[in-house]
Amino acid sequence: MNQYCPHCEMDITAPPMSSYNESFHCPHCASRLSQCEFDIVFYAAIFITAATLTLTLVCNVNSFVALPLAMTAYHLLRPSFFEPRFRLRSLNTIKRSNPLIRKNSDT
Repeated sequence: MNQYCPHCEMDITAPPMSSYNESFHCPHCASRLSQCEFDIVFYAAIFITAATLTLTLVCNVNSFVALPLAMTAYHLLRPSFFEPRFRLRSLNTIKRSNPLIRKNSDT
């Protein structure tokens, strides 16, 4: 699943979160990008809650066992299933739209 750069608005494939520390650069415009923290926390909370409730209510697993199982499952599924769905955010402070195109107002 391709994501898009919010700066140049072109499709890119983001590297896995384990391959960079804080940010990575867009291959088209070289702006600094990172995954949106809200998406990371939101997907984790929804998955862990749903998995814990399913294990507890349907499978009759103790909640103290179900929670670590759900967290481990999220940790294993995140790189392949959840990371491609995270939105990207630009870490550049100024967003310039078409900086190379300049309109001539004299004509």
